[in-house]
Amino acid sequence: MAALTTWIFPDTRPDQGDLVSLLPLFSGVVYLCPVENDAENTAPECAPFLAENDSGSGLCRLRTPVPLGEDRDRFMRLINDLAGRRDDYAAQLGRLTLASLSAGYTGMAESGTSILSRLLRSQGLTDGRGEKKRLLLWQARLVLKLGELLRRERGELHRKMRAIKRQEENLFSELKEDEPENPFSTTRSLISETPEPETAPDLELKAWARLFAAGPSSGEETILTSHHAEAVTGMSEEYRLFSGIAPQPLLSISLPGRNSRVDAGEYLRQRERFVSENKSLIEALHKRITTAAPRDDADGGWEEELEKFFPAAGYGRCRLSLSRCGGISAAALLLRSFGRDGDDRILSGQGEATENRSGTTILGLLEDD
Repeated sequence: MAALTTWIFPDTRPDQGDLVSLLPLFSGVVYLCPVENDAENTAPECAPFLAENDSGSGLCRLRTPVPLGEDRDRFMRLINDLAGRRDDYAAQLGRLTLASLSAGYTGMAESGTSILSRLLRSQGLTDGRGEKKRLLLWQARLVLKLGELLRRERGELHRKMRAIKRQEENLFSELKEDEPENPFSTTRSLISETPEPETAPDLELKAWARLFAAGPSSGEETILTSHHAEAVTGMSEEYRLFSGIAPQPLLSISLPGRNSRVDAGEYLRQRERFVSENKSLIEALHKRITTAAPRDDADGGWEEELEKFFPAAGYGRCRLSLSRCGGISAAALLLRSFGRDGDDRILSGQGEATENRSGTTILGLLEDD
């Protein structure tokens, strides 16, 4: 059976739920990473799925399209410095980095005394034309790593606030006979005002697209899968503007739920049996995906086989909907959807051809049932 791999976007950190859902259909999953060999990007429960792990299955791969190479250590020192500092310098740098990505390259260079300009010069990067591509890639990586830091901090804050809420409820239950009218109103107000961790903001999508486009081609046909409906919708609408037609629906099938948390070893053994016993069924679905064969509402018995190996009672269900965007590469579609400024041609190295690079992009939306 030919290998069929999907790229997860815009997430950079492998999630066991995505892997459990997608691996019955696909032979591999690829995550884009802004920095190579970044241990923080690998959750322990995902290690058995990874190609980089000596005992891993190789079903999940981490790819850094433009490795930092000899610059990696100093970039990570910068990130670690930002993570450890809570002064105004770090806050200003974060705001400036995000604002400059919105403004494009000119926004970065407009002030010779800006925090970001000083920082990049201290790292051996200048505003000169010869350094422009390198500078933009550092900027994209900074945006993605700052986003990781922000979500991690907000997630930790939420966990702490929820723990306080549970303690309050326990205390209140013990004192309920003396119930006040609005117990613990201050803390409850704090919890309600604490922002939820953000996912897939526009600037991170733009940074993600730039890194993807700056790397080597992902192939003539690329499958991009996401559980962020806004990102998939944005790319679908951009394709409609580009081609004059809507993406072609290919497939919509059930898969194990993304909320599944399973023993990786047992899951991988079950998945191997599922693939072995349903080889012809999976090949037929792959053919429908890769050749844009006429859509057939019949699933060939997929639902029954899925229930046999991954029962809904234990795994839950999600739904994957795939659609085809012909005549445009994944890099070009990503840049058209989330980039759209002059800097993007520098990163792709394709000049005017960037807008119309040949290829096919298949968009997948993974939704909880």
